[in-house]
Amino acid sequence: MNLTKLLYGADAVYNGNDPDIRFITHKPDDVADGALFVCIKGAHADGHDFAHTAISKGAVAVVCERDLGIAEQVMVPNSRAALSLLNCAFYGHPSKSMLLIGVTGTNGKTTTACYIRNMLEQAGRKSVLIGTLGADSGNGTAQTDYTTPESAVFNHTLQKGLQRGCEYAVAEISSQALSQERCAGMDFDVAVFTNLSPEHLDYHQTMDEYARQKAKLFACAKAAAVNKDDEFAPFILSHCKGRTVTFSLQDDADLTAKNVKYTAHGVSYILVSRDGIERIQIPALGIMAVYNSMAAVAACMVAGFDFEEACAYVCHVDAVEGRLQKIPTQTPFSVFVDYAHTPAALYEALYAVRQVTAGNVIAVFGCGGNRDSSKRPRMGEIASSLADITVLTSDNPRAEDPQKIIADIAAGFKSKNELILCADRRRAIETALQKAQPGDSVLIAGKGHEKAQTTADGTFLFDDAAVVREYFTVKHA
Repeated sequence: MNLTKLLYGADAVYNGNDPDIRFITHKPDDVADGALFVCIKGAHADGHDFAHTAISKGAVAVVCERDLGIAEQVMVPNSRAALSLLNCAFYGHPSKSMLLIGVTGTNGKTTTACYIRNMLEQAGRKSVLIGTLGADSGNGTAQTDYTTPESAVFNHTLQKGLQRGCEYAVAEISSQALSQERCAGMDFDVAVFTNLSPEHLDYHQTMDEYARQKAKLFACAKAAAVNKDDEFAPFILSHCKGRTVTFSLQDDADLTAKNVKYTAHGVSYILVSRDGIERIQIPALGIMAVYNSMAAVAACMVAGFDFEEACAYVCHVDAVEGRLQKIPTQTPFSVFVDYAHTPAALYEALYAVRQVTAGNVIAVFGCGGNRDSSKRPRMGEIASSLADITVLTSDNPRAEDPQKIIADIAAGFKSKNELILCADRRRAIETALQKAQPGDSVLIAGKGHEKAQTTADGTFLFDDAAVVREYFTVKHA
């Protein structure tokens, strides 16, 4: 694609030649002949410092925020936004040719997005899914570096989905992605708000800033579905435009859950709307299953489904990997794997397991290294109040000392319930399984669907569910 065509409609100043652009990159190591290099200022390096090197490696032009003295330079006010806008154009603006649903919030994004995608598929509407579990354009899932991938991956995935006949796309949208303008220029038809609780404060610093970044999605979306029970709902609603469907466990909402019942097999409730009343049954545990399923119904209604149709589909959604996933063990106790890695998510997961457990609840979890450390003692306190036995271990310690992370979590422990410290995650899981008695439940939290663990020594294969299966395979061999 010619550069001038790529820049059409963008807020850019360029007076050079009109070279053909083979691909766009902001990574200096990826530059090759025909590249358009976008200078991004990051936390540790500034792409502007690599612009001349990029030209020497074959880049035909650079996009920058300041004059670099390069003949083929494109001046823009915000290179991060420009990167996304350029990728939208390079891949033919695929978001304009499909109905794009963005799901954001601290917890519940993955489950809600998967529910929506599953409901669309039940209705015979082919769709793309992008999020924590990877990017699926209708031909298998490819792993991505982030929950919301860089704009090139995002737009390329949508483009491939269009080529395979997808009419819809469902994507998890993170606050970091919004802050870094990864979604600039994308055409969101529906934005979904699940909830907001303290997380990523090492990045955003304050909850107000965290909420402000989330609200960007609703300011650009044509319509919205919003959890009215969350304390930040009024702020989110103030940014919504077009049709908005609210959902709640209270009374003052477009969709209200009544007579909620929790069992070991899932949740059931009556969903009341202005369009009627329907019974909902979901094979998932806890109050988050209620909120996530209501969010999915609300999103599908905004996307064009009628109330009765959306309710019928949500009752047949598939379980989501690593989200209070029950691992078959053929034992008189239960084992669950969950992605809960925030205080709010850990509370909800433990509470959900507690509701269906006759005996002891045994929790195994840690916290990620080189991330917000303020949540660690809060998670320790939550575990001490809801778990009878807690095994603190490593999550993804990254470059941080695992023992230091565990000590930070243990500092919040407030009860006399049993506390075990074990940095080796495999041994920690095995210890919990050894302690489990008939009627107990073991909750292994923090990594959920993840298949690897990152430590100071590198990244290694590690799957919580596989460790559980291996333990019982060896035990019964």
